Amino acid sequence: MLSASDREIALRDLKNNLMAVMAIVEIFEWDLSHEAERVCGTTDVRHPLVAEMHTWGKRYVSGPLKVLSLPKHFSFSN
Repeated sequence: MLSASDREIALRDLKNNLMAVMAIVEIFEWDLSHEAERVCGTTDVRHPLVAEMHTWGKRYVSGPLKVLSLPKHFSFSN
């Protein structure tokens, strides 16, 4: 397990709008096969989520999240 302290990351949407800031508490590697089996019931890359999981990075980052703005849903009226 890797650890990090006193570091923050910005979380942005596809248009680069700042959505949240996460204070990094922990960085750890994850087991793709284990999680695919537990979440999807398969490790077969023909499953859409399993295929997408293969495009993800090899580490997870965790820590408290400060949400600055919520995504805009233009299909909903206010």
